[in-house]
Amino acid sequence: MNLNVIDRPNGAAVFEALGIYLDVMRPFIVQNMPVYPGTANVGEQIRGSLPVEMQADFDKRAGEHDGDESLLIDVAHIPHIVKQNWNAGFSNRFGGEWAYVTKMEALAKCRNHVCHPMSTDIADSAARKAFSHIENVSRQIDRPDARDRVTEVRKRLGKGQYATRDVYNAEEVNEVKVEFEAEMQKMMAEIEKLSAELATFRTAAGPPPRMSIASKLGRIVPRVRVNVSIGFGDKPETDPKSAMHRPPEEVIPDLEPSPANANGRLASADQPPNSRGSTSQAVGKHL
Repeated sequence: MNLNVIDRPNGAAVFEALGIYLDVMRPFIVQNMPVYPGTANVGEQIRGSLPVEMQADFDKRAGEHDGDESLLIDVAHIPHIVKQNWNAGFSNRFGGEWAYVTKMEALAKCRNHVCHPMSTDIADSAARKAFSHIENVSRQIDRPDARDRVTEVRKRLGKGQYATRDVYNAEEVNEVKVEFEAEMQKMMAEIEKLSAELATFRTAAGPPPRMSIASKLGRIVPRVRVNVSIGFGDKPETDPKSAMHRPPEEVIPDLEPSPANANGRLASADQPPNSRGSTSQAVGKHL
């Protein structure tokens, strides 16, 4: 069913006219309905006149309108009731003309169209035919007031007073509501299921591994070498260019010899150790 608001002026007007038709046909049927021997009441006789597939709907209406048989009758029930009791109760009222039953059947089909609207409005010719059928039946059962009301509906339709209306009965609205709530329940159940699976996965995976600050810095700035280990927990990498790993000639550059003193000897700091003697000897001489 399309829930978009579609311009259905013909359907809206015919729907109102069918309401007028139903208002006059309900009491007419109850008053002229024959009660056969063995039948408890008029309501039971009406129910027995319906096809089996319609009796369930009739029983549902009986539970909603207890005590008033006329309210149990719907537009779709009318042709079946009249046909099943034609000779015993309705033939005389319609002059024996079966054409009135044909009109009632056409109105039942029209009712299904306007109460279960499609994506388009009913045709102008179908609307005019529905108005005409209701006016003819109302006149035949001596209800000129109903005929005049339908004529007024026809005039209002011609003036454009039924534009931009969408017709849905209470049963259709309730069906859509039930379907929507069922879909919502399915979605909520699926969300709960996925949430439970996610919680189970997180529990099985455990907490994420913790990283030191130095490692995090290395990820953020991968080209910067971090050699500071105090407070970070990482050992510094060995620098192959440090003094401990470099040859002596790179650490202590070659020195030029010191100039000789006045005696032609090298300064004591530049003399070989064997020529200067030990430290104790130098001290003794001085003393």
